[in-house]
Amino acid sequence: MLGHINIHYKTLVDFLQKGADSVEDIVKFVQGEASPFNTPVGDAEGQKLVERDDELNEILCPMLQGLFLAMSQLLNRMVADHLPGGKFSQPSEELIRETKSVMKHNKLPEFVFGQLDQLLRYRPNATLLTNEAYLKYSHNKTREWLESLPDEERNKLIDNARKQGKSARMKFKERLRAIEAKRLEIQEERKRKLEVTEQKRRQELEELTNNVCYYGLWQSIEQVNEGLATLDIENEKGKLYRHSRSSEEKF
Repeated sequence: MLGHINIHYKTLVDFLQKGADSVEDIVKFVQGEASPFNTPVGDAEGQKLVERDDELNEILCPMLQGLFLAMSQLLNRMVADHLPGGKFSQPSEELIRETKSVMKHNKLPEFVFGQLDQLLRYRPNATLLTNEAYLKYSHNKTREWLESLPDEERNKLIDNARKQGKSARMKFKERLRAIEAKRLEIQEERKRKLEVTEQKRRQELEELTNNVCYYGLWQSIEQVNEGLATLDIENEKGKLYRHSRSSEEKF
């Protein structure tokens, strides 16, 4: 699954980039002669879409080139891990085996989370573990499976489940503690990054303030030219230019 999707991502990105760079490739796409996965045009309605129209193509092709370029850049950011050089670009056999059963969408988990949210609102006194067990019991059709078993085997499984209740609750609490620890770790990392960004911003502001105090405040083109004329060292001019560009971009 993972290996196949990497090939599709690479094929699509390459096709979009070629279309963005080449008018000929865009024309072939518009006329139905080229597609990223060699998809046939299809029925009569599809044929009408690729009929040649020079007047329309003159407008359409530049628009498509811009669209292809934007989509190519977006995919390069969103699926970078699956493109050449990414951490999943050459998956191991073990990883391919582990991801073989991964769903292509998230409709089912979103549905289950929605039901869990509804249960937490409907019966707030019930624990999260209880609501999770209820959902698993319902969606896995555990009742139907138990009823299909012989009485002796069914009773044995139910007794074992009761005995494992304490262990299940302990594991659940451990899982909650691990989730909370990870959440705090992410918060601390985010806080650290914000502090580093703020410190860098303060240093830049301090340096700009020092430059104003040292060189004076230049408020017109004439003052800028006069000030630069007094500077004999090219490094100083370059330094001021870089700071001025930096301040324009940030402020």
